[in-house]
Amino acid sequence: MRIAIPEANPALSIGASLGVTFPFQRDRRRAALSRDGQIGVRLAMSIGPTKLVVIVCEEAVESLIGPDLLAAGAKGYTVCEARGRGNRGVRDARWSLSSNVRIEILCQEQAALRIMSMIDTKYCDNYGLVMYMHEVQASRADKF
Repeated sequence: MRIAIPEANPALSIGASLGVTFPFQRDRRRAALSRDGQIGVRLAMSIGPTKLVVIVCEEAVESLIGPDLLAAGAKGYTVCEARGRGNRGVRDARWSLSSNVRIEILCQEQAALRIMSMIDTKYCDNYGLVMYMHEVQASRADKF
């Protein structure tokens, strides 16, 4: 004897059992026609231009740079470990003093220029770091 059990949607069953509507349950899909005339579904989101400032530096500098980034106009930033090789040799993070971090900041152009100028003035002479800026398209660009 075979019994068919329908697939459950956890978001619906949790919401229904608690009687609560969660923000992630909103249906943000819209029907859209593709170039070949097929009907598809796409997310309704706003995408706009923003700047991505990337700083790769010694891990010891992270705690110094963080408050300065916010003071220069960043609304937030992301930090992750980084490894590589450059003119200061291999930075492989096997020893805590040889580890690097990569700090990424999404912001508007004026804030990006302030951040880069401040980092260059305050940290470039005394610490091993590299920074660069990209023009990117971000969802909810007005948030940055």
